[in-house]
Amino acid sequence: MGQGLLERKVIIVSGKGGVGKSTVSAILARLASRLKMRVLVIQSDPNIDAPVNLHNMLDSHPFGDKEKELHPGLWAVRTDPETAMRYSLQSVIPTKFLFEQFFQNDLVQGLSEAVPGLREAFIIYYVHAMAVHGSHRRRFDLIVWDAPPTGHLPLYLKAPQILQRMFNTGYVARVLNGLHDFLRDHEKVAISLVTLPEETPVSETLQLIEQIRAEQLGQLGGIALNAYPYPILTEAEAAECRRLLDTPADRTSAAAFYDGQVEGLGTEMLAAAQRRLDVEAAARDAIRPLTTLGLPLWTIPHFRRGRVTLAEVDDSVDRWLKEPRLRRLLVGDHVPTGTAL
Repeated sequence: MGQGLLERKVIIVSGKGGVGKSTVSAILARLASRLKMRVLVIQSDPNIDAPVNLHNMLDSHPFGDKEKELHPGLWAVRTDPETAMRYSLQSVIPTKFLFEQFFQNDLVQGLSEAVPGLREAFIIYYVHAMAVHGSHRRRFDLIVWDAPPTGHLPLYLKAPQILQRMFNTGYVARVLNGLHDFLRDHEKVAISLVTLPEETPVSETLQLIEQIRAEQLGQLGGIALNAYPYPILTEAEAAECRRLLDTPADRTSAAAFYDGQVEGLGTEMLAAAQRRLDVEAAARDAIRPLTTLGLPLWTIPHFRRGRVTLAEVDDSVDRWLKEPRLRRLLVGDHVPTGTAL
Protein backbone atom coordinates (compact mmCIF):
# COMPACT_ATOMS: atom_id res chain seq x y z
CA MET A 1 0.00 0.00 0.00
CA GLY A 2 1.37 3.41 -0.91
CA GLN A 3 1.61 6.13 1.71
CA GLY A 4 -1.33 8.51 1.76
CA LEU A 5 -0.92 12.26 1.72
CA LEU A 6 -2.55 12.62 5.14
CA GLU A 7 -0.21 10.04 6.66
CA ARG A 8 2.65 12.53 6.65
CA LYS A 9 3.40 14.83 9.55
CA VAL A 10 3.48 17.96 7.37
CA ILE A 11 1.77 18.89 4.11
CA ILE A 12 3.29 21.99 2.52
CA VAL A 13 0.65 23.65 0.33
CA SER A 14 1.92 26.19 -2.17
CA GLY A 15 1.00 27.72 -5.50
CA LYS A 16 1.17 30.96 -7.39
CA GLY A 17 -0.76 33.78 -5.72
CA GLY A 18 -4.45 33.57 -6.55
CA VAL A 19 -4.62 29.94 -7.68
CA GLY A 20 -6.32 28.68 -4.51
CA LYS A 21 -3.63 27.27 -2.22
CA SER A 22 -5.50 28.49 0.87
CA THR A 23 -8.62 26.76 -0.44
CA VAL A 24 -6.72 23.49 -0.71
CA SER A 25 -5.21 24.02 2.76
CA ALA A 26 -8.69 24.50 4.21
CA ILE A 27 -10.08 21.40 2.49
CA LEU A 28 -7.16 19.19 3.55
CA ALA A 29 -7.33 20.40 7.15
CA ARG A 30 -11.09 20.03 7.40
CA LEU A 31 -10.96 16.59 5.79
CA ALA A 32 -8.25 15.35 8.15
CA SER A 33 -10.21 16.55 11.16
CA ARG A 34 -13.26 14.69 9.81
CA LEU A 35 -11.07 11.58 9.85
CA LYS A 36 -10.54 12.12 13.61
CA MET A 37 -7.03 13.53 13.24
CA ARG A 38 -5.70 16.37 15.38
CA VAL A 39 -4.80 18.98 12.78
CA LEU A 40 -2.99 22.29 13.03
CA VAL A 41 -3.18 24.75 10.13
CA ILE A 42 -0.21 27.12 10.02
CA GLN A 43 -0.66 30.24 7.95
CA SER A 44 2.48 32.17 7.00
CA ASP A 45 1.51 33.71 3.68
CA PRO A 46 2.11 37.46 4.11
CA ASN A 47 -1.00 38.33 2.06
CA ILE A 48 -3.43 38.21 5.00
CA ASP A 49 -5.69 40.84 3.46
CA ALA A 50 -6.56 38.78 0.39
CA PRO A 51 -10.33 38.75 -0.28
CA VAL A 52 -10.36 34.95 -0.22
CA ASN A 53 -8.59 34.18 3.04
CA LEU A 54 -8.00 30.98 4.96
CA HIS A 55 -9.69 32.18 8.15
CA ASN A 56 -12.86 33.06 6.20
CA MET A 57 -12.94 29.60 4.66
CA LEU A 58 -12.75 28.04 8.12
CA ASP A 59 -15.44 30.37 9.51
CA SER A 60 -13.09 32.15 11.88
CA HIS A 61 -11.68 35.53 12.77
CA PRO A 62 -8.07 36.15 11.62
CA PHE A 63 -5.68 33.73 13.32
CA GLY A 64 -3.41 34.86 16.14
CA ASP A 65 0.07 33.71 17.13
CA LYS A 66 -1.33 31.18 19.60
CA GLU A 67 -3.04 28.10 18.23
CA LYS A 68 -6.82 28.24 18.54
CA GLU A 69 -9.32 25.41 18.15
CA LEU A 70 -11.72 26.41 15.38
CA HIS A 71 -13.68 23.17 15.11
CA PRO A 72 -13.39 19.78 16.83
CA GLY A 73 -9.93 18.44 16.03
CA LEU A 74 -8.91 21.49 14.00
CA TRP A 75 -6.62 24.21 15.31
CA ALA A 76 -5.10 27.17 13.49
CA VAL A 77 -2.26 29.61 14.09
CA ARG A 78 -0.59 32.39 12.19
CA THR A 79 3.15 32.95 12.22
CA ASP A 80 5.53 35.36 10.56
CA PRO A 81 9.35 35.55 10.61
CA GLU A 82 9.44 37.73 13.75
CA THR A 83 7.01 35.53 15.67
CA ALA A 84 8.87 32.41 14.55
CA MET A 85 12.17 34.01 15.51
CA ARG A 86 10.89 34.74 19.02
CA TYR A 87 9.64 31.17 19.35
CA SER A 88 12.96 29.73 18.14
CA LEU A 89 15.14 31.86 20.39
CA GLN A 90 12.95 31.26 23.44
CA SER A 91 13.66 27.55 23.05
CA VAL A 92 17.41 28.07 23.54
CA ILE A 93 17.69 31.18 25.78
CA PRO A 94 16.95 30.09 29.37
CA THR A 95 15.34 33.17 30.95
CA LYS A 96 12.81 35.71 29.77
CA PHE A 97 15.08 38.59 30.80
CA LEU A 98 18.03 37.32 28.73
CA PHE A 99 15.73 36.59 25.83
CA GLU A 100 14.28 40.11 25.78
CA GLN A 101 17.75 41.63 25.98
CA PHE A 102 18.97 39.45 23.14
CA PHE A 103 15.90 39.78 20.97
CA GLN A 104 15.78 43.55 21.20
CA ASN A 105 19.43 43.93 20.30
CA ASP A 106 19.78 45.99 17.11
CA LEU A 107 22.45 43.65 15.77
CA VAL A 108 20.15 40.63 16.13
CA GLN A 109 17.31 42.45 14.40
CA GLY A 110 19.63 43.58 11.62
CA LEU A 111 20.99 40.09 11.09
CA SER A 112 17.49 38.67 10.69
CA GLU A 113 16.96 41.06 7.79
CA ALA A 114 20.41 40.81 6.22
CA VAL A 115 21.29 37.11 6.29
CA PRO A 116 19.77 35.27 3.30
CA GLY A 117 17.52 32.44 4.42
CA LEU A 118 17.52 33.30 8.14
CA ARG A 119 13.94 34.57 8.34
CA GLU A 120 12.76 31.61 6.27
CA ALA A 121 14.69 29.19 8.50
CA PHE A 122 12.87 30.48 11.59
CA ILE A 123 9.53 29.65 9.92
CA ILE A 124 10.80 26.18 9.03
CA TYR A 125 11.99 25.70 12.62
CA TYR A 126 8.51 26.60 13.88
CA VAL A 127 6.73 24.24 11.47
CA HIS A 128 9.14 21.43 12.40
CA ALA A 129 8.65 22.04 16.13
CA MET A 130 4.86 21.94 15.82
CA ALA A 131 5.08 18.72 13.80
CA VAL A 132 7.51 16.91 16.09
CA HIS A 133 6.77 18.31 19.54
CA GLY A 134 3.49 20.19 19.23
CA SER A 135 2.73 23.11 21.48
CA HIS A 136 3.07 23.10 25.25
CA ARG A 137 -0.60 22.16 25.43
CA ARG A 138 -1.09 19.49 22.78
CA ARG A 139 0.44 17.35 20.07
CA PHE A 140 -0.85 17.14 16.52
CA ASP A 141 -1.24 14.29 14.05
CA LEU A 142 -0.88 16.54 11.03
CA ILE A 143 0.38 20.01 10.18
CA VAL A 144 -1.11 21.68 7.09
CA TRP A 145 1.18 24.57 6.24
CA ASP A 146 -0.43 27.22 4.05
CA ALA A 147 2.99 28.23 2.78
CA PRO A 148 4.11 31.34 0.87
CA PRO A 149 3.58 31.36 -2.92
CA THR A 150 5.70 29.23 -5.22
CA GLY A 151 8.00 32.10 -6.12
CA HIS A 152 9.22 32.16 -2.51
CA LEU A 153 8.92 28.47 -1.63
CA PRO A 154 12.38 27.31 -2.86
CA LEU A 155 14.13 29.74 -0.50
CA TYR A 156 12.21 28.27 2.46
CA LEU A 157 13.11 24.73 1.42
CA LYS A 158 16.78 25.69 0.92
CA ALA A 159 17.11 27.95 3.96
CA PRO A 160 18.70 25.37 6.33
CA GLN A 161 21.18 24.36 3.64
CA ILE A 162 22.09 28.00 2.92
CA LEU A 163 22.71 28.72 6.61
CA GLN A 164 24.84 25.60 7.02
CA ARG A 165 27.56 27.45 5.11
CA MET A 166 27.73 29.93 7.99
CA PHE A 167 27.11 27.55 10.89
CA ASN A 168 28.98 24.35 10.12
CA THR A 169 29.68 23.16 13.67
CA GLY A 170 27.99 23.15 17.04
CA TYR A 171 24.37 23.23 18.16
CA VAL A 172 23.08 25.52 15.41
CA ALA A 173 24.66 23.31 12.75
CA ARG A 174 22.95 20.25 14.23
CA VAL A 175 19.58 22.04 14.24
CA LEU A 176 20.00 23.14 10.63
CA ASN A 177 21.01 19.64 9.57
CA GLY A 178 17.93 18.25 11.30
CA LEU A 179 15.67 20.73 9.52
CA HIS A 180 17.29 19.95 6.16
CA ASP A 181 16.79 16.21 6.62
CA PHE A 182 13.23 16.63 7.89
CA LEU A 183 12.12 18.61 4.84
CA ARG A 184 13.42 15.84 2.59
CA ASP A 185 11.99 12.92 4.55
CA HIS A 186 9.32 11.65 2.15
CA GLU A 187 7.60 9.67 4.91
CA LYS A 188 7.05 12.81 7.01
CA VAL A 189 6.77 15.77 4.63
CA ALA A 190 5.00 16.19 1.30
CA ILE A 191 4.66 19.22 -0.95
CA SER A 192 1.22 19.69 -2.48
CA LEU A 193 1.17 22.21 -5.31
CA VAL A 194 -1.94 24.07 -6.46
CA THR A 195 -2.58 25.43 -9.93
CA LEU A 196 -5.36 26.49 -12.27
CA PRO A 197 -6.15 24.62 -15.52
CA GLU A 198 -4.63 27.45 -17.55
CA GLU A 199 -1.45 27.68 -19.58
CA THR A 200 0.50 30.24 -17.49
CA PRO A 201 -0.12 28.77 -14.00
CA VAL A 202 0.58 25.27 -15.32
CA SER A 203 3.83 26.45 -16.91
CA GLU A 204 4.98 28.02 -13.64
CA THR A 205 4.03 24.85 -11.76
CA LEU A 206 6.10 22.78 -14.17
CA GLN A 207 9.11 25.06 -13.62
CA LEU A 208 8.82 24.71 -9.84
CA ILE A 209 8.50 20.93 -10.06
CA GLU A 210 11.62 20.80 -12.21
CA GLN A 211 13.51 22.89 -9.64
CA ILE A 212 12.29 20.82 -6.68
CA ARG A 213 13.37 17.62 -8.37
CA ALA A 214 16.68 18.93 -9.73
CA GLU A 215 17.74 20.41 -6.38
CA GLN A 216 16.16 17.64 -4.30
CA LEU A 217 14.19 20.10 -2.20
CA GLY A 218 11.51 17.70 -1.01
CA GLN A 219 8.93 15.08 -1.87
CA LEU A 220 6.06 16.07 -4.17
CA GLY A 221 2.78 14.66 -2.94
CA GLY A 222 0.47 15.70 -5.77
CA ILE A 223 -1.05 18.60 -7.67
CA ALA A 224 -4.45 20.13 -6.99
CA LEU A 225 -6.24 21.59 -10.02
CA ASN A 226 -8.44 24.39 -8.72
CA ALA A 227 -11.51 25.79 -10.54
CA TYR A 228 -11.56 22.78 -12.87
CA PRO A 229 -14.55 22.80 -15.27
CA TYR A 230 -16.41 19.56 -14.69
CA PRO A 231 -18.13 18.14 -17.80
CA ILE A 232 -21.79 19.14 -17.93
CA LEU A 233 -22.68 16.83 -20.83
CA THR A 234 -22.11 13.15 -21.35
CA GLU A 235 -19.95 12.16 -24.32
CA ALA A 236 -23.08 11.19 -26.27
CA GLU A 237 -24.75 14.53 -25.46
CA ALA A 238 -21.63 16.45 -26.48
CA ALA A 239 -21.48 14.59 -29.81
CA GLU A 240 -25.16 15.32 -30.47
CA CYS A 241 -24.64 18.98 -29.63
CA ARG A 242 -21.82 19.27 -32.15
CA ARG A 243 -23.85 17.43 -34.80
CA LEU A 244 -26.81 19.77 -34.41
CA LEU A 245 -24.58 22.83 -34.63
CA ASP A 246 -22.87 21.58 -37.80
CA THR A 247 -25.97 21.80 -40.03
CA PRO A 248 -28.27 24.86 -40.32
CA ALA A 249 -31.28 22.61 -40.89
CA ASP A 250 -30.55 20.72 -37.72
CA ARG A 251 -30.16 24.01 -35.85
CA THR A 252 -33.70 24.97 -36.87
CA SER A 253 -35.17 21.65 -35.79
CA ALA A 254 -33.15 21.79 -32.57
CA ALA A 255 -34.48 25.27 -31.87
CA ALA A 256 -38.03 24.04 -32.36
CA PHE A 257 -37.37 21.10 -30.07
CA TYR A 258 -35.72 23.00 -27.20
CA ASP A 259 -37.54 26.24 -27.64
CA GLY A 260 -41.13 25.55 -26.83
CA GLN A 261 -42.69 28.95 -27.50
CA VAL A 262 -39.56 31.15 -27.65
CA GLU A 263 -38.14 31.35 -31.16
CA GLY A 264 -34.43 30.64 -31.44
CA LEU A 265 -33.84 29.63 -27.85
CA GLY A 266 -32.75 26.14 -28.81
CA THR A 267 -29.93 27.45 -31.01
CA GLU A 268 -28.74 29.72 -28.20
CA MET A 269 -28.73 26.82 -25.78
CA LEU A 270 -26.70 24.72 -28.20
CA ALA A 271 -24.23 27.54 -28.72
CA ALA A 272 -23.86 27.97 -24.95
CA ALA A 273 -23.26 24.24 -24.60
CA GLN A 274 -20.59 24.45 -27.29
CA ARG A 275 -18.85 27.29 -25.47
CA ARG A 276 -18.78 25.16 -22.35
CA LEU A 277 -17.34 22.24 -24.30
CA ASP A 278 -14.63 24.57 -25.59
CA VAL A 279 -13.78 25.62 -22.01
CA GLU A 280 -13.53 21.99 -20.94
CA ALA A 281 -11.31 21.16 -23.91
CA ALA A 282 -9.02 24.12 -23.16
CA ALA A 283 -8.65 22.95 -19.56
CA ARG A 284 -7.75 19.42 -20.64
CA ASP A 285 -5.16 20.80 -23.07
CA ALA A 286 -3.67 23.09 -20.41
CA ILE A 287 -3.14 20.33 -17.83
CA ARG A 288 -1.88 17.72 -20.31
CA PRO A 289 1.82 18.40 -19.46
CA LEU A 290 1.05 17.67 -15.79
CA THR A 291 -0.31 14.21 -16.61
CA THR A 292 3.14 13.01 -17.73
CA LEU A 293 4.95 13.78 -14.44
CA GLY A 294 4.05 10.63 -12.53
CA LEU A 295 2.24 12.63 -9.83
CA PRO A 296 -1.32 12.24 -8.55
CA LEU A 297 -3.69 14.96 -9.73
CA TRP A 298 -7.01 15.91 -8.18
CA THR A 299 -9.57 18.57 -8.94
CA ILE A 300 -11.59 21.22 -7.16
CA PRO A 301 -14.61 22.69 -8.97
CA HIS A 302 -15.12 26.36 -9.66
CA PHE A 303 -17.17 27.86 -6.84
CA ARG A 304 -19.95 29.90 -8.41
CA ARG A 305 -20.24 32.45 -5.62
CA GLY A 306 -16.58 33.39 -5.96
CA ARG A 307 -16.03 33.61 -2.22
CA VAL A 308 -15.19 30.29 -0.60
CA THR A 309 -16.89 29.69 2.74
CA LEU A 310 -16.97 26.75 5.12
CA ALA A 311 -19.99 25.38 3.23
CA GLU A 312 -17.98 25.13 0.00
CA VAL A 313 -15.04 23.63 1.88
CA ASP A 314 -17.28 20.96 3.40
CA ASP A 315 -18.88 20.25 0.01
CA SER A 316 -15.40 19.52 -1.36
CA VAL A 317 -14.57 17.35 1.64
CA ASP A 318 -17.73 15.31 1.07
CA ARG A 319 -16.87 14.90 -2.60
CA TRP A 320 -13.29 13.83 -1.90
CA LEU A 321 -14.40 11.28 0.71
CA LYS A 322 -16.83 9.73 -1.81
CA GLU A 323 -14.13 9.32 -4.49
CA PRO A 324 -12.48 5.89 -3.96
CA ARG A 325 -9.32 6.84 -5.86
CA LEU A 326 -9.01 10.12 -3.99
CA ARG A 327 -9.53 8.42 -0.65
CA ARG A 328 -6.64 6.11 -1.49
CA LEU A 329 -4.46 9.08 -2.35
CA LEU A 330 -5.26 10.67 1.00
CA VAL A 331 -5.21 7.72 3.36
CA GLY A 332 -2.98 5.28 1.51
CA ASP A 333 -3.06 2.83 -1.39
CA HIS A 334 -1.97 3.05 -4.99
CA VAL A 335 -3.57 5.77 -7.09
CA PRO A 336 -2.90 5.81 -10.87
CA THR A 337 -0.65 8.80 -11.48
CA GLY A 338 -1.48 11.43 -14.07
CA THR A 339 -5.19 10.96 -13.49
CA ALA A 340 -7.32 13.95 -12.51
CA LEU A 341 -9.71 12.82 -9.80
